[in-house]
Parts: sequence; structure tokens; C-alpha cells
Amino acid sequence: MQTFFFFGSYSNDSLQDARSNRTEQVIGTIESLNGQIIDIYALLGDTDLVIIANLPGNTEALKASIALSRETGIRFATRPAVSVKRFDALLSEDKEAEFPNFQFPGELRGSDIGDLN
Repeated sequence: MQTFFFFGSYSNDSLQDARSNRTEQVIGTIESLNGQIIDIYALLGDTDLVIIANLPGNTEALKASIALSRETGIRFATRPAVSVKRFDALLSEDKEAEFPNFQFPGELRGSDIGDLN
């Protein structure tokens, strides 16, 4: 499972259409995609709420973001998240030992370089 943050911004319409069962609806949408809600927070500022959820992958996160926007009228910006522990491990010298198959987007490995010739 991968962690995703869904940053939501209310529109005037989404505030007028707010319902008391919206939270249960959000949980149901995430669970229907084999996901799990970690937590939901209301925020102050440009972003009005954040939903933190674990989902199987990017496809499910994209489906969730679209479904949540359609169901609630809230505009969502969805971001994958990596724990600080994992991030620190990626920065360390033993990156390969802990995450042998991890590759940053665009990163070339020795075996990939031969394919460019």
C-alpha cells in the first residue's frame, strides 16, 4: 500500500451542498478501491482539508481523486507521500541494501546505460 494525501479546496457550490454524511461517503469511496483512510483534517488557509489514505497504487489514487471530486464538488490535488524514515534511508549510503528495486524517476542504472547506445 502507498500513502497519498488528498488536498481539498471547497468551492461555493461544495459548501452549499455540504451534507453530514460526507465523511462516511469519502471513507466508502476509498474502501471501495481497496484503500484505507488514515485520517481526515480540516485546515486553515488555501487548502481546506486533507485526506490521508493508503491505496494500492497510483491508479487507485487517481480514481479516488476523481470520484471524490464528483461526489463532493471539492477540488482535490493528490500527492503520493513517503515516510521520513524511508526518505532518510534513500538518502543514506546503504540505499541499495534497504530498497534494492527503488529508482528515482529518470534515474539511470548501470544496466540501463548500455541500452542508450
